[in-house]
Amino acid sequence: MSLLVIGEALIDVIEAGGEVTERPGGSPANVAIGVSRLGIPARLLTSFGDDARGEALIDWLGADHVFVERAPAERTASATALIGADGSARYTFDIAWDLAGAAVDVSRVSHVHTGSIGALLEPGATSVLELVRRARGVGAGTEPDAGADVSPESAGVAGATVSYDPNIRPALIEDMVAVRGRVRELIALADVVKCSDEDLAYLFDTDVPDETAVIAYAHEFAATGPALVAVTRGSQGVIAVNRAGDIVRVPAPDVDVVDTVGAGDSFMAALIYQLDRRGLTGAKNRAALNTLGAAELAEICEFAARAAAITCSREGANPPSIDEL
Repeated sequence: MSLLVIGEALIDVIEAGGEVTERPGGSPANVAIGVSRLGIPARLLTSFGDDARGEALIDWLGADHVFVERAPAERTASATALIGADGSARYTFDIAWDLAGAAVDVSRVSHVHTGSIGALLEPGATSVLELVRRARGVGAGTEPDAGADVSPESAGVAGATVSYDPNIRPALIEDMVAVRGRVRELIALADVVKCSDEDLAYLFDTDVPDETAVIAYAHEFAATGPALVAVTRGSQGVIAVNRAGDIVRVPAPDVDVVDTVGAGDSFMAALIYQLDRRGLTGAKNRAALNTLGAAELAEICEFAARAAAITCSREGANPPSIDEL
């Protein structure tokens, strides 16, 4: 698989127990590293500065053989995570996001993943949307029919499947109405959607939904295009639905939680890995992805849940290798 991940790479400033540490991070960057550790080469289209923090990002990504295509920035972004007693994280951000000056050819990409800040923060978010449309083979102002195998040749691209993780950061959002519209636009373009129950609360302006509501929202998303929608619910596990409307429930593995930083990203990376090893990535395999059955979906989500659990068992966004899984 030729994988392109689009989104932010930044420095996580971790505040826990009165101590402050800095680690490279960013949701899409974590996904790129997570997939690479599972044995799939990844390219990351991102933006950061020519500064000490930027050098740290280059070293970090390079150590896991992630190829970086970088748009210049005045400074490298940061996200400060305050870790609670239960291991949960609350974030504040210092970030500007713009892909101007970066050139990327999506014509030979078989899968594109995007999400989080990079897909929602302007001006870079508009560039992300255009790249996803080009990779998916859809013109501006149009959406694919649900499950449609859009002809990539007509758009001049090889044809990619798309995965999307909203990973909403409310501290960065000034206009939630606009964000909800953009999220739904990206969901309609995606073949695979992973989100958290907290994302659903932000998107539907409600409390964190119970199981019944999660299932209803997942079906609503799937009806607009995705072949697979997986909702992570922390210690309550995962609920996923497929095109046929099957509902899969996967419990969270029992683990001593150190913190939850990067757990969702590890789940996403493992999900992409599983889809690829089963021959379900790339436009030519979209029909097979659209007929993914419940049993196979459960196996995929169980694997991804184990990846997330391993990440929760240690500090920071540290996804597992294929050997660990």
